[in-house]
Amino acid sequence: MYLSLMPTDNLPALEIEQADKLYHLIAYVFLSLTWFSYFIVFKNKQQNLSFNIIAAALIVFGIVVEVLQSTLTDYRTFDWWDILSNSAGTLIVYFIFKLNKTKLVKLRHQLNV
Repeated sequence: MYLSLMPTDNLPALEIEQADKLYHLIAYVFLSLTWFSYFIVFKNKQQNLSFNIIAAALIVFGIVVEVLQSTLTDYRTFDWWDILSNSAGTLIVYFIFKLNKTKLVKLRHQLNV
């Protein structure tokens, strides 16, 4: 949340057009990895439901953050492309985990977690 609402003046600038969209994508990939990994490692039941709820919650979180940027700050703005980048980061991880769920659960059992 802090990274989404802090001023961006001190961040390094990339020589890539729309680099902030890449930042959004990467941030939501890591955020999603954290949440999905938690549910793979520590929760056994209802993983499909958990994955769907996590993905939906992260997408809604991204939308709420964009709204807060435009209402709480005068140095950040609302951007639909940021929401798309956030959602893409979440959905990339969602589908990777969904496609590899059985392998990940097997790994969890091998680690005895």
